[in-house]
Amino acid sequence: MVTAGVRFRDEFVDGESLRVVERDSLAQLHRAVPVSEQYGRSLSLRAAFVERHPEFWLARRVVGPTRFVDWLLVLLTAGGPQRVQLEYPVCVRCGVRSAIANPTVQDLYIGLPNARDAYLRSWTLPVVPCPNCGSPFERNAIWAERVPDDVLPTLAYVRQGRGSS
Repeated sequence: MVTAGVRFRDEFVDGESLRVVERDSLAQLHRAVPVSEQYGRSLSLRAAFVERHPEFWLARRVVGPTRFVDWLLVLLTAGGPQRVQLEYPVCVRCGVRSAIANPTVQDLYIGLPNARDAYLRSWTLPVVPCPNCGSPFERNAIWAERVPDDVLPTLAYVRQGRGSS
């Protein structure tokens, strides 16, 4: 099992209990994941991202009657923890690629008793512009940073369909 020996703590976000990977276990999780599979590559990339960004959590949740295990990112905001999807858009004005945290993806809220309310609330969060030129993104970004050049090969791997972010 990939999570054997990985330490978790329980946190509540949007009324749902999440198992958050303890910061000191992220490197272990990153190394233990079988990256030969798309699922493993996605989880490994998320763990590596959270290792570099202390304002994020990597959390595990169990969804629905089938007990589907889902991993998601949570951004710690002034208003509290917010579930987000990590995306890598290119700014339409300056052409620079950024990493953004988008809370307005409906899949993030599947299985919540208050899913509709939590999803609608995500649209009211303050957005941030492109960190390079200040233009708004085409997607809702509540956090953004310019993608360093050394990360671009990893993103090329993701864009070619060999993994996901």
